[in-house]
Amino acid sequence: MKFNKVFGIGLNKTGTNSLNLALNILGVKSMHYPHDLQTYKELISCNYKLSILKEYDAITDLPSALYFNHYDEVYPNSKFILTTRERSSWIKSVRNQWSSNIFIEPFFESDYKKVAMFFISSMYGSYYFSEQRFAYCYDKHIESVLDYFKDKKDSLLLLDVCNGDVWNKLCPFLELENPLISFPWENKTNYKKLT
Repeated sequence: MKFNKVFGIGLNKTGTNSLNLALNILGVKSMHYPHDLQTYKELISCNYKLSILKEYDAITDLPSALYFNHYDEVYPNSKFILTTRERSSWIKSVRNQWSSNIFIEPFFESDYKKVAMFFISSMYGSYYFSEQRFAYCYDKHIESVLDYFKDKKDSLLLLDVCNGDVWNKLCPFLELENPLISFPWENKTNYKKLT
């Protein structure tokens, strides 16, 4: 491969799970949202050379979105993919996710879920959903990514999975061949499957 690692740095509910599956289809071994204790211990110690990236070529979602600038320094010649989505649609999807059973009190019982809670709180400044806060964080995240990569445009791809930005943008960016199957579509809510 012509790149070191791939980091999916979009926020949850922007197609990060679909991106993860797509990368695996392309032969880029990827893990979605690593929230194991080892990764947590490394990150809270400012160790951005993650053990998990000895086994994987890519990670998507949190914690990539939180530490993308550090990964760019530690893993030179890597590719970064910012999955985006129309903000009001994203807010609706996040609100639905937060109102599901996954975010009720038993969530706090396991260590892995506590790590996930740490990443969520770090990203949004709150573990609990607030439309105003989450919308602010969504805008600030996109702004900070675009600002960081303004002089490194070859390293960043903006990918709107919900609007059909799929193989035709992802494969040329990674310099990989388009597969002969449909783009994977995970956690679909109100969108048709895209090809």
